[in-house]
Amino acid sequence: MPVPAVWLSAPATRLPERMETNESTLAMVRAHFRGSPEEWRPLERRMRLLLTICGTEKRYFYDQTRPVAGHAAAALADLLVHESIDPRAIHTLLYTGIAKEYFEPATAAEVAARVGAPRAAAIDVGAACAGMLVGVHDLVARMALDDAIELGVACSASISGEYLSYDIQNVDDLDVRGAGLTIGNASTAWAVGRRPFRSGGRIVGCHVESWNDHQDICRTPTVGHFTVRSQEMFALQDHVPDFLRRSAARVGWDMREVDLVVSHQPSNRSMRELADAFKVPRARFPELHQLYGNTETSSVPLSLRTLIDDRRLRPGMKVMLGSAAAGFVLASVALVWE
Repeated sequence: MPVPAVWLSAPATRLPERMETNESTLAMVRAHFRGSPEEWRPLERRMRLLLTICGTEKRYFYDQTRPVAGHAAAALADLLVHESIDPRAIHTLLYTGIAKEYFEPATAAEVAARVGAPRAAAIDVGAACAGMLVGVHDLVARMALDDAIELGVACSASISGEYLSYDIQNVDDLDVRGAGLTIGNASTAWAVGRRPFRSGGRIVGCHVESWNDHQDICRTPTVGHFTVRSQEMFALQDHVPDFLRRSAARVGWDMREVDLVVSHQPSNRSMRELADAFKVPRARFPELHQLYGNTETSSVPLSLRTLIDDRRLRPGMKVMLGSAAAGFVLASVALVWE
């Protein structure tokens, strides 16, 4: 199906006020540790090595994690004000976050009510860290099918709350809970429409794939804590370069011609490895993990917002947004920046 003439807005983003450093995070783990000082020291060294490899320096957390929809609605309200969008003009509103307070109705329905869009089609999209890109894909597909749809929005509240566990007693615990030490919170929103926005890019392609035989590697259960078998998850990153090549080829691009790849930020090392895989300057794969940690569904829009504010994007640039997520889901959006 060809992509209609549609544009993606620059994202609106919100960060919590409370910042945690590596030292304060390790202090929380130490407070839960039940072993001896002799047992703590080698475990601490491993955690510090993990944070160094990832490039983690700081992350932000909401003290009040509920209502989840309230955080997403705040970011979306900022977007509507900036783009002078009447919320009643929103045809489809997607909530793409992992965090939820209830199974029904859709969290998107509460977001819609909060921002003044009582008749928007309110739908939740679940695709782990790739949620915001899958949301763009879904909105573009809806517009391709229905010429009457003029505007859709996607929003997310990346909130970890009680799902992060700092109860790490040994190396086995660290293997499945260590990635949680890099997690941070944020809220984001962006829009897809048939007219250019004040700041944004023209969408030229979207691509989503799932490798469902790896669905058990990373999980946030309805009751319990976030876990990920980190070594296996990192190994799956080897599939990302080929996915991006195919995503670029679908729109007639060569990845070596792409000016910026704005990616989900699980670690800075993953950004360097991607750049090296394509044999392009590492600056084309910006490393931003040290600024916010891994903000899961908010990572790509938060990274894009940072690059916009740093004046890294210029008209005519070819930009690839990409994410790899639990599931194992791969998603991309190709833009020409305007």
